[in-house]
Amino acid sequence: NQITHVLPAACLVWAVLCYRKPLVAGLLIGLAGGISYYPLFLLPLWFSFYWPRGLLRFAIGVATMLVVLMFIGASHGSWGSNASTCR
Repeated sequence: NQITHVLPAACLVWAVLCYRKPLVAGLLIGLAGGISYYPLFLLPLWFSFYWPRGLLRFAIGVATMLVVLMFIGASHGSWGSNASTCR
């Protein structure tokens, strides 16, 4: 089950490619951080990059994606238990 390693890395690459659009980059970083915790350690770097302009749009993107993932996780139960019961 390596999708939890590949998908966050792909989202990080796409976030770097979309750096001119802070909302899209924030959504991608939020998605990567919602799948695995290690991309969240990059948030201070991204915040400092967007500090004078674009910080609010980036933060809205990250927060929106994390809230969406929390609602999805809450509605489907825990992530790990559903995989073992769907046979």
